[in-house]
Amino acid sequence: MAISIVPVRIGSKSIPEKNIKNFCGKPLIYWTLESLQKSKNIDKIYVASDSEKINNVVDSFNLDKVEIYNRDPQNSTDNASTESVLIELINNYSFNENEIIYLNQVTNPFVKPDDIDKAFNYFIENKFDSLLTCSISKRFFWNRDGTPINYDYNNRLRRQDFE
Repeated sequence: MAISIVPVRIGSKSIPEKNIKNFCGKPLIYWTLESLQKSKNIDKIYVASDSEKINNVVDSFNLDKVEIYNRDPQNSTDNASTESVLIELINNYSFNENEIIYLNQVTNPFVKPDDIDKAFNYFIENKFDSLLTCSISKRFFWNRDGTPINYDYNNRLRRQDFE
């Protein structure tokens, strides 16, 4: 069995209520939940929420794989880590050791069901104990003092020449 845990908070500092803000005609959280719902490999989706407002939005989608988990207040603060929410939820449910747990972030709305299923298959086929997905960034980065992090400014590659 594969389960997904989707942590959400109402109290975002950079964009208030970002997880339920309209994005392409639907609340941002919808896109992640829809992809997980359509995945062939996800059996259950736990939305770890700290807000009745979020809960109502999630309930309005009527997705049958979704269950809302009301996270503890100490794991809903600005300083709470994603890991603390995962540990809390895992400790409050009787998952067996063979269950595969996905962490899915609402702020990745372009992940499609096929992406989730490919990652699942890759994970199983390679007998991994964990898997992290990332994207390649073809940008130049600097330290606060203006020194470059990922390139030599005397021999700067063009972005399209990055490996």
